[in-house]
Amino acid sequence: MTEEKKEKKPLHESEAAELPPCAGCRGAETDKGTCQGEIFENDLAVALHALEKVRSERDEYLEAARRLQADFENYKKRNVNIRTDAYEDGMAHALKNILPVLDNLERAVYNGSTQAEGGALLEGINLIYRQLAEALQKIGLEEIPALGEPFDHELHHAVMQGEAGEEHKPGRVCEVLQKGYCFKGRILRHSMVKVAQ
Repeated sequence: MTEEKKEKKPLHESEAAELPPCAGCRGAETDKGTCQGEIFENDLAVALHALEKVRSERDEYLEAARRLQADFENYKKRNVNIRTDAYEDGMAHALKNILPVLDNLERAVYNGSTQAEGGALLEGINLIYRQLAEALQKIGLEEIPALGEPFDHELHHAVMQGEAGEEHKPGRVCEVLQKGYCFKGRILRHSMVKVAQ
């Protein structure tokens, strides 16, 4: 009975290959009808099969975790892009609403400079205009160059035609009626121009 207990202990995979026939029966049939060595080999085969199944499940879970991690990284990148786009859209919308104020300040400075009166008031308005223009430039607002430039339908909106001369060649902008602006490469407002013909 002590020999049977010794032989029933679990075997490692390396020991399974060297398993001799049962010491008590030398390959003969036992009262249960099978050799003790065969029982241990069957137990070992079942254990190896279970181990292989566990390894397979482990590999599946590992692959699923890797896919989930990759999906999460893609989600984070998409989220950053969406936030950036939403921020830029909001800024562009706000800047479009501020442009008429900038235009009116510019007109006030221009009209004030043509009149002799209102020196201190004109200086104050001019200062406000410059501060607002500088603040908007820091945010990213850029004026679209127009005067003297070749007419570009993507940047300029032609509302009038003028005479070509020495100063202005045909097909070039000869007067800017309203400045155009862009924000980070996005046109907020086209320049309203007069084009020489």
